[in-house]
Amino acid sequence: MNIIATVLACAALSAGFILATIKIAHRRGWLVFPRIDRWSTRPVAQLGGMAILLCLLVAAFVLPPSPKGIALVFLTISMGTIGLWDDLRSLRPYLKLLIQVILALVAVYCGFIYPLRPTPAVNILFTVVWIVGITNAFNLLDNMDGLAAGVGIITAVSILIVQTPSTSVQGLILAMVGALLGYLLFNFPPAKIFMGDTGSLAIGFFLACSFVVGAQHVSTVLSVLFTPVLVLFLPIFDMVLVSVTRRLNGRAISAGAKDHSSHRLVLLGLTERNAVLTLYTICAISVGAVPGSRHAVLALPGQD
Repeated sequence: MNIIATVLACAALSAGFILATIKIAHRRGWLVFPRIDRWSTRPVAQLGGMAILLCLLVAAFVLPPSPKGIALVFLTISMGTIGLWDDLRSLRPYLKLLIQVILALVAVYCGFIYPLRPTPAVNILFTVVWIVGITNAFNLLDNMDGLAAGVGIITAVSILIVQTPSTSVQGLILAMVGALLGYLLFNFPPAKIFMGDTGSLAIGFFLACSFVVGAQHVSTVLSVLFTPVLVLFLPIFDMVLVSVTRRLNGRAISAGAKDHSSHRLVLLGLTERNAVLTLYTICAISVGAVPGSRHAVLALPGQD
C-alpha cells in the first residue's frame, strides 16, 4: 500500500504540474514547432521535463533522507538544467558531452560505482561510460509521443524488481515512476506537451545511476554483465541503430532525423500508438528475460 500511495501521490502531483506547464507554455509561446527533421507535425508545449524534476524534488523533501538519495536528486536536477540550457539556447554537442562526463564523475565520487571488476579504475571508467551512454540513449529515445516516458516507467519498475536497490533510492525511483505516469497522461499520442532535453537527459541519468545502486547488490558475473543490457535493451538498441546508420550516411549522431526504431515501425504500417505500444512490449519482454526476474522481491522504501 505504501508503494501504491507513493506512486499515485507523485502521479497526481506531476499531472498538476504538467497542466500548469501547458497553460503557461501556450500563454508565453514556449512551444515546439514542426521541423523537417522532427516527427511532430503541430505546435506542442515544451518544458514538461521541468514538471517531472519538480515532482522529484518535492518527493526528496518528503521521503526519508539519505546521503546517496540527496546526491542522486541533486545530480539529476543538474543534468536536467543542462538539458534546459540546451532546449533554450542549443548547446554544442561536445560541450554537452563534456558536462555529462563531469556529472558522471561527480556521481562516481558520491558512491555510484558499477562493480564490474575488482580493479577500481576499470569500474570507474565503465560507470562513467554507462551513465553518459544511458543518459544519451534516453535523450535519443524521446522521438515519438509517449515513448521515452513509457519506457522510463518500465525501466524504473524493472530496476526495483530485478535489482532491488538499497532503500536509500527506492522511494525516489517510485517517485520517478509516479512523475512519469502523470506526465504520460498528457504525452501519450497525440501529445499535449514534450519533456525536451530537460526531461530526457535527466531521466536517463537518474535511471543509469539508480541501476548502478542496484548493481552494487548483485554478486553473480552473469547478472553484472547481462542484466543492464536486458533491462535497458530498447534505449541501447535504438541508440546503436541511429548512431551507426547516421555515421554510415555521413551525418552527425546528434543531428535529428526520422530514423529511429519507432519511425521505422510507422513506415512499416503501424499507427503511432501501435508503434509505441509495440516498443513497450519489447521493453517488457527483454526485462522478463533477466535471470531471476520472476523471483525478485521488492522491498518497501525506507531508510538504510
